[in-house]
Amino acid sequence: MKSFVFMIFGMAMSGAALAAPSTHVEFAYILGGENNSRGGNEEKSGFEFAGAYAFDEHWYVGGVIGSYDRRNTADNDYINANGGYVFSLTPKINLTAEGGLWFGEQKNNNGTKTDPRAIEAKAGLDTMISDKFALFGTFSIVRGDLDTPVNDDLSNFIWSLGGAYSFTDRISLNVKLVNGVNGVNGQDEVLRIAGRWTF
Repeated sequence: MKSFVFMIFGMAMSGAALAAPSTHVEFAYILGGENNSRGGNEEKSGFEFAGAYAFDEHWYVGGVIGSYDRRNTADNDYINANGGYVFSLTPKINLTAEGGLWFGEQKNNNGTKTDPRAIEAKAGLDTMISDKFALFGTFSIVRGDLDTPVNDDLSNFIWSLGGAYSFTDRISLNVKLVNGVNGVNGQDEVLRIAGRWTF
C-alpha cells in the first residue's frame, strides 16, 4: 500500500530546473523503488512522460503521467500537476520552489483497488558546471493519503541528487537518485533516467 509514496519519491519531474525554467517534454525510465534498500528481490520499474511550460523567465507549470509496476504486488498509474518559481542566485546557480498535487490508482494483485493522493512542497538547487553539464538536488515534504480503511496518512521527507548533460541546445539526458524517509516504510531508493526535448 505504500507504493504511492514511492511514486512521489521517484517521479516528481526530473528535479530542479536545469537553467532558467524551460518549456520541455521528457520520457523517463525508473528503476528500484519501495524498500529497494532493504534487499527485496521483487522486480520494480516504471515509465513516465513529463513536461513543463515556462510562461516567463521565472514561473512555470508542468505535470507527469506515469505507470509503475511491482511485479508481484500491484500496478500503479498516476498523474501529477505542479508549478513553481525559479530564483536566479547567480548566472549559473538557481533556486526553485515548487508545489504539486498527486493522484493515483493502485490495482493490487489480490483484486482490490485504491486511489491514493498527496500534496508536495519542493525546493531545488541547480548549478551549471559547464555549458553542457549541470548538477541539481531537491528536498521535498509530502503529505499523502493511501486510501485504505485504516488511518494511513503519511508525512514524508524526500531528497534527490542528479546531473544533466546537454547534447545540443534542445536534447539532453538527466539522471537522478532519489531517496526518502517516512514513518512507516523506512528508506526508498529510485534511479530515474530521462531524455528531454526543450522547445
